Amino acid sequence: MANKFEIKYRGLSLWVRELTAVKSGVEYTSYEIRDYSNGKLVRHHRSTLAEARAKAQEVLECRASGKLEILGWNVELRNDIQLALRALKPSRIRIDRACSLIADAAKLVPEDEILAACRAWKDSRPNKKLTPQRVAKVVLEFLSRREEKVSERRYRADECYVGAFKTQFGTRNLHEISTVEIKDWADAKGWGAKTKNDALGLVRQLYCDAIERNYAVENPAKIKREPVGGGDVEIFTPDQVHRILWSVEDHLKPFFALNFFSGLRKEEASRLSVDQVREGLKCGAIFLPASSAKTNRSRSISLCENIKVWLTRYLPPDGPVLPIEWQGIRRLDELPAYAVRKSGVTWVRNGPRHSFATYFLRLKGDPAETVKQMGNSLVQLDRHYNSRADSVTFEAAKLYFSILPPPDAGNLILLPQSGASAEEKPTATALG
Repeated sequence: MANKFEIKYRGLSLWVRELTAVKSGVEYTSYEIRDYSNGKLVRHHRSTLAEARAKAQEVLECRASGKLEILGWNVELRNDIQLALRALKPSRIRIDRACSLIADAAKLVPEDEILAACRAWKDSRPNKKLTPQRVAKVVLEFLSRREEKVSERRYRADECYVGAFKTQFGTRNLHEISTVEIKDWADAKGWGAKTKNDALGLVRQLYCDAIERNYAVENPAKIKREPVGGGDVEIFTPDQVHRILWSVEDHLKPFFALNFFSGLRKEEASRLSVDQVREGLKCGAIFLPASSAKTNRSRSISLCENIKVWLTRYLPPDGPVLPIEWQGIRRLDELPAYAVRKSGVTWVRNGPRHSFATYFLRLKGDPAETVKQMGNSLVQLDRHYNSRADSVTFEAAKLYFSILPPPDAGNLILLPQSGASAEEKPTATALG
């Protein structure tokens, strides 16, 4: 009777049978494994018992793992896999993970340079330990921190920019993305120069934040900014400002007056409290803390005489200057359309701030005082407002800062509407 050897693995077993045969007067011994794994009999023959045991073990492992298709692979392929497994055994890296790493590395450098690149990295990398993170995870963490630091409007823009970056690179490790890939991504978005600069600037901040957390070691988003063509600013006429301020409801007049006569950005004005404004009326200047300023730098805003009248007459007893029902960036963005409906004046983008800068610079003739009021720079003033201020008359600037609320009683001076003489279309504007 032929010898049989039982091979067991995870509750499964196979029999190895010893077979003998005589050929040309010589007796030969071989070993057979009968395998029914794929539903039909397959006989595996090996010349030694050790080889037969190894084959039986392989069949049982495939049964246990459910990977029966491996049994159909040819001998060469199985041998290659076995060699790969032996090579990986000291590192304890799974073969699927090793294949993934090689595939990712081959995207960055040619196959024959992978080992050299690893050696170069080992020799020159920073002392900090790199903790690879997927772009999607890094972006979500970055946005959660930004939400606490920036305005709602800025946060919406940030979500748009790095959200697009996450869509493009979300499944990849942040440190693997190259400068060329980032440039190609930004170019493909079809953004204008300013938008592209803003987006790349935010991605650059994302990498700076990631480097501090060891998610990256260098910043591939340090890309030269594209030149931005300067656009001409547009302003309101004194008559248009008068019509807007007289048309809006009384509880909105303080906010609009601050927009037109103080140099505050509308977001900055919306953060002011009545108490802050009342303190400013006492000393002649409103203090804007860094936490409320766009530039994160505090400044004092001097109050001209006509805005004092608007604020004194229409400030509510307490609370915010901008009514609660208009708070929030979306509601704030709806105020221009509201003013248009009330006054019939065509809105000018950033018109209140542009108008203030233009008329104030013309009236005072002092660039330093103007930028102090506005919280910007002399470069921005020269780029946007110097030429515009030269194009308005001193009388128009004086008239602009003479616009007052409807008087309880007193004299009115007639101001002509745009495109008409004083005799043809008079409009009443109170002057001090």
